[in-house]
Amino acid sequence: MTLNSIPTRTAGGENAPVAVAAFRLKKILAPTDFSEASVKALRYAGAFARQSGAKILLLHVVEPVYYPMYGTEIIPDLGAVQVELLKASRTHLEEFSRAKGVDGGPLELIVSEGVAWAEIIIAAKQQEADLIILSTHGHTGLRHALLGSTAERVVRHAGCPVLTVREQEREFIIQD
Repeated sequence: MTLNSIPTRTAGGENAPVAVAAFRLKKILAPTDFSEASVKALRYAGAFARQSGAKILLLHVVEPVYYPMYGTEIIPDLGAVQVELLKASRTHLEEFSRAKGVDGGPLELIVSEGVAWAEIIIAAKQQEADLIILSTHGHTGLRHALLGSTAERVVRHAGCPVLTVREQEREFIIQD
């Protein structure tokens, strides 16, 4: 870890150097559900990647398809449906990354299958991510109780720092 010195004003108004620890990010995991909130989180990932020279790992998780078993309906081949969803998700992720102008450095696209929060944790560990930047929709009350919070679970279980970004919050990224 290196320390840089930046001028800071003291209580008396004079400048005094303060040691600040520098950080180095190599890989930033940016999970997306293709929502506007996740687009904002992706902008943050791009800004952090530009500043640190990090690679962005853009992840989309395809949750398993469940089919209710009522009566004698014909049950579709869920394996085939899931395979098609994975293929379509990969294509959508490629289009999404181009359409949203993902910039900031190298980019790797990852599509995985499973429960979103768990797959994000697994991907972060397998890819050795230094930081996870993800959006939160900010559900409260009954919606939170029924849907749970992917972001909350990621924050609780991640083995690396997590930055959560809300769609409706103050921006701190300066647009060029």
